[in-house]
Amino acid sequence: MNWLPLRKLSENPRPFFRPDVEAMIMITLLSRYIQSMVRTSFKNQSSKLSSQLMAQLLRRGRKPASKQASGGFTLVELLVVVVILGVLGAVGVPAYFAQVKRAKINTANAAVMAAAKSCAAFWVSGAGTLTLGDGLTATSACGTAGTASTFTSDSAKFTGLTTQAAATVDANGAVTLASAN
Repeated sequence: MNWLPLRKLSENPRPFFRPDVEAMIMITLLSRYIQSMVRTSFKNQSSKLSSQLMAQLLRRGRKPASKQASGGFTLVELLVVVVILGVLGAVGVPAYFAQVKRAKINTANAAVMAAAKSCAAFWVSGAGTLTLGDGLTATSACGTAGTASTFTSDSAKFTGLTTQAAATVDANGAVTLASAN
């Protein structure tokens, strides 16, 4: 078998094939050579020549050092990420705090409305004892029937609100809410 074309192909610094096609040709020729060597039982020459061909294949498969990935980030990439995080922070943080304040307002309004409605229901039923929940969310006491009572949210629990929520039960038992903000 003539190996001159194989040697010229592998020593050519600028192959006219694509690297993957050239590697497939080299592998095919290598496997044919090994098969022919096994058939003729030249095991010593087969292992010596096949190791040389394998070394050439391995050298051909490597990328040049300039095209290999460096494994790091460029300054431009890092600046883009920092700018994106800055924009998200500038938009997201105020929206988060506004949502927290709305949640506090809604909770304070719900607490005083529940207390005022309990007082009005107590006046209508006229029996039993009045329970205003955990006692921490609304301050005031339910007066006697026919007298107005005002319930305000606990300022210690609902910090950060400019005005506390207030619910009023008038003498007729109607409940009105002055919302917190």
